[in-house]
Amino acid sequence: MQNYCKTIGALAAASALVAGTAKAEIEYSINGGYHNEYIWRGIDLGNDMTTAGVDAATEAYGLDISAGLWYASFDAAGDQTSELDIYGEVAKELGVWGLTGAIGYIKYVNDDTSGVVDDAQEVYFGLSKDLGYGISADLTYYWDVETDNEGYTELGFSKSYELTECVSLGLDTRLGYAYEEGDFANWVTTAALDWEFTEDAVLSPYVLYANEGENTTYYENVSTHEFIGGVNLTVSF
Repeated sequence: MQNYCKTIGALAAASALVAGTAKAEIEYSINGGYHNEYIWRGIDLGNDMTTAGVDAATEAYGLDISAGLWYASFDAAGDQTSELDIYGEVAKELGVWGLTGAIGYIKYVNDDTSGVVDDAQEVYFGLSKDLGYGISADLTYYWDVETDNEGYTELGFSKSYELTECVSLGLDTRLGYAYEEGDFANWVTTAALDWEFTEDAVLSPYVLYANEGENTTYYENVSTHEFIGGVNLTVSF
């Protein structure tokens, strides 16, 4: 289950929404990567994960519209399993306190034989704001409409430092909270080195630190201190 800043239905849906807008342009990107562990909301779901995805984004009728697909194959307790996420988002600047509001949908489709986690569907509602000094903040509530995520809420902060013309350091930290139970769920922090080696391609090795919380849904499989590493490649066109 990919938990995103990228949390963004399907590519066809995005295309249909802008079909009547002649000047609308759709930007596409593809991505792939390797990750030594699969950490989702602080939960360790498996090891040796390879991923691939495609995303599309456009502007139409004063809205930012994005959608995508994300596929992962990983080792779960010695069994190879897979997951497909389908997601879409509509966002708009609210004109109040510099806030941007977003509404999105995520469908998680898991390998039926894995037994690791059930399929799920979430609708989410988010607010984001540029705090200045290159720092951005976002607050998102995820409502599980198929199973139960205990009202998962996430607060995130991110900042990017330009090191050279083509290399930047991105820092992101996220606090998870199980709203229904009133428990701190997890804390995850990521540091990524983004190397734009061509105009349209970025290679991003990263290190992720996960720390368990108090809620049993989100800490059962996480060590008190866990470091994860991997690399992502993104190509835009």
